[in-house]
Amino acid sequence: MTTTPFQRFGLTVFALGFPLFPSLITLEALTPAGLNIIPRPAVVALAIVYGALLVTVAPGVLRRLRGPLDKPFVLLFACWALSALLGFDPLGSLFMLLLLASTALAHVVAYHVYREGNGERFFLVPYLLAGCVAAAVALVLALLQRPAALVSLAHGRAVGTFLHPGELAGFALMLAAVGFGAARFARLPAARGLGWAAGLLGLAAVGASFSRAAWIGAIVAAVFAGAILLRGRGRLAMVAVLLAGALAFTLLGERHHNPDEDYTRLAAWRAGIRAVEAAPLLGTGAVTFWRIYPSLRPPDGYPQIVHAHDVLLSVATDGGLLGLAVYVALWWRFVARLRGGLAACGERARGMALAITTGLVGTWVQGTVDLVTVVFVALWFPFMGVALGLLEELPR
Repeated sequence: MTTTPFQRFGLTVFALGFPLFPSLITLEALTPAGLNIIPRPAVVALAIVYGALLVTVAPGVLRRLRGPLDKPFVLLFACWALSALLGFDPLGSLFMLLLLASTALAHVVAYHVYREGNGERFFLVPYLLAGCVAAAVALVLALLQRPAALVSLAHGRAVGTFLHPGELAGFALMLAAVGFGAARFARLPAARGLGWAAGLLGLAAVGASFSRAAWIGAIVAAVFAGAILLRGRGRLAMVAVLLAGALAFTLLGERHHNPDEDYTRLAAWRAGIRAVEAAPLLGTGAVTFWRIYPSLRPPDGYPQIVHAHDVLLSVATDGGLLGLAVYVALWWRFVARLRGGLAACGERARGMALAITTGLVGTWVQGTVDLVTVVFVALWFPFMGVALGLLEELPR
């Protein structure tokens, strides 16, 4: 079964829209929504485009295309849909479920497009191009200290189109890993050239975000990649990177943070645990933590927190322990397929898949202390499909 031209077009549009994805959350009644520089009419237009693609692409994908993670995805969405229906805000939860459904469809299409050998043209090049532009815009705005809210709300940290510095950092961390992988292993000259630019701009954006969680994620990702790919003196360079990162974290990591932020995560984790205790089986529904947090807030906690500041804890608060179990099973299945495929594929596919895996490792580390919406909602599912599709790419 092959993908249709319209499905490939939809995947390209999706890849180009990654940097704008966080702005869609401003259509929710979410408080606080973050620092948004995208005009509301543009956000509404983007939502209409995504909605139209979802409605038109979904029927064909569901009828014709099958992926290796179909069963875990079906179970996950069934569980999340039930949690949303019985949760605190069914309508608001539906909005998030539609976003997640669009990325799950992108996962299936990306998997098949890469198996067909067309992934670089219809996904990788648009993604790298959009990522380069987004990272460059974020860096320029941070340098110019514009808009003024960057200073007052983000303490001068780079944000760009991502609402929060941590969101930019998660996006840029994945961009850097995939970019450097493309620079080394991509077939198309355009992908290799954009890969170098994306890798360097991504690293610069991670640094300018001053996200301590992302910095730690980048260090762990570098160590992971070095342990797999490097030998001899290369591993000495890996140690140098580790030491330089630790030194930068020690000397610079605190300069752009409000000291009060150190206690935000503690309050979020405690409230998240209380939320799971209150609704252990099915949770409170997607994107409802910010609604119930005031009732669960510790006495010394922040007045408003959007999520539980941890991927697994956030999944448990939204979908309960049942949703958490299915989510973990999805990733377990992915890792099992990835390991099996890496043992049998060629050098180019293996190198690119490991680059994607490096990005996944780094963003997961960041996700242990912060739920990065653009990564959790938009990036992880499609790139899981890309990695698995690479490993099964048909001979050309």
